[in-house]
Amino acid sequence: LAPPTTSPDAPALQVAAAVLSSGESSRLNQSLVYRQRIATAAGFSTDLRVGPGLLIAYAIAAGGKPTSELTAALLAEVTRLATTPPTPAELAKVKIQIVTGAFISRQTPLGLASALGDAAVLEGNAARINTDLEDLQKVSAADVQRVLRRYLLEAHKVTIEYRQQEGGK
Repeated sequence: LAPPTTSPDAPALQVAAAVLSSGESSRLNQSLVYRQRIATAAGFSTDLRVGPGLLIAYAIAAGGKPTSELTAALLAEVTRLATTPPTPAELAKVKIQIVTGAFISRQTPLGLASALGDAAVLEGNAARINTDLEDLQKVSAADVQRVLRRYLLEAHKVTIEYRQQEGGK
């Protein structure tokens, strides 16, 4: 489970998710898809809400790879980020990606209205649109490690496996 979007830990979880899964050079993509070649895709997302949300790590197994191996590798990569801090370059890259994405989205009336609506409804204060990106910029490597340890390593986990039926049906 993830904390509510109003939690002071929310920005650090968003940055952690970006380090793990934002772009081709993300940790999960590099490790599971390119180096180990046990997945065709991998990611991590934060589904933050008014109440408790979800932290979701996922991977799609490469042909013939056992899901138990994939699950272990996915957890190992998340654990690695929780125990080995992200580099300054990783932090800078994902913060730029997050802030740039927000600015691009907010340039349209619909994007700005959506951001204002999210701030008003999810965070209880429309003025949060003026400070939310600053909070993301303040996230440190230690913050990323702390939230991953708290919400992932020390938490109950649920694993769901989807398998294609024989014959592709």
